[in-house]
Amino acid sequence: MSKKTKALAGQRLWPVVLIAVLLLVSVVAGCVTSPPPTNEAESNLCEDLANFEDALAPLTNISLGTTVEDLQAFRDEVGNAWAEVEESAQDYYDARVRDLQDAYDELDKAVNDLPGDVTVSEAADLLEGELRAVREARRALSAGPDCG
Repeated sequence: MSKKTKALAGQRLWPVVLIAVLLLVSVVAGCVTSPPPTNEAESNLCEDLANFEDALAPLTNISLGTTVEDLQAFRDEVGNAWAEVEESAQDYYDARVRDLQDAYDELDKAVNDLPGDVTVSEAADLLEGELRAVREARRALSAGPDCG
């Protein structure tokens, strides 16, 4: 194959390669969904917990006129609401863990960036904000959602 033929083949091939790479990136991006931010995850969980509570209400008002089919339908509604709670609780937990990880990463970076000649007192002052962020993220993870 001559140099000219190889060059022409290369010119024809690069658009195909580019399209294939773009398709691959779009497929991978479509498969990967990022969890919602913490405040959205908390709001979703609180809403799902309220819906779960609403789904339980018919089971607390069982009367002599309630049929087994009614109970099964109520149970199914509670089960669906519970599935939503499980999903939103996982999203909430993941978001809180991600917040704590981010805070730790910032602390780690700040410690790595400390000058070699810094005193312990100066280091404590320099790291105060990052330490506070780690503690707050840890507390938020432990406290659970604020659905009040």
